[in-house]
Amino acid sequence: INKRLRAREAGEAPSDDLLGILLESNMEQAKGNGMSIKDVMEECKVFYFAGQETTSVLLVWTMVLLSQHQDWQARARE
Repeated sequence: INKRLRAREAGEAPSDDLLGILLESNMEQAKGNGMSIKDVMEECKVFYFAGQETTSVLLVWTMVLLSQHQDWQARARE
């Protein structure tokens, strides 16, 4: 986050991704209606863990479906 903030101050960082949008909200905190750096960090953690959970659920469903279909197992092994 600090690296992105330094790049943003230098005018080099994009703001079209999630971290850029969160940091824009952080810049508005001085006006009284934005997120603190701690809030930005917490939001990043939420997205990170949500991504991990989504990946694990996808792997479980893949294993369930492969266990149900023998022909799919053969294709996966090829």
